[in-house]
Amino acid sequence: DTVTGAGQHRLESFLHFHPALRCERMSEREFRLAAPSGVLLRLTVGPVGEVRWATAYYCPKFGTRLPNTALVLEHVGSLPAELTYMLERL
Repeated sequence: DTVTGAGQHRLESFLHFHPALRCERMSEREFRLAAPSGVLLRLTVGPVGEVRWATAYYCPKFGTRLPNTALVLEHVGSLPAELTYMLERL
């Protein structure tokens, strides 16, 4: 995500995962994602921003909201700024 403009701002980029996906932190900016099908991915978060978990919801159908978590990349600083993620199949 690229945000243009000027001045100081707080930016947040949310990644929502399916509840069946297992997410394991490998390092400060790398995560291993495991799908029930056996597919493995490495998620690498770019150098800008702080990584944290947040309360989120999974909505499998209209009117149904289940508690879940989301990975958040947050940056407080001047614009322009770029928040990046990279997915690689393992």
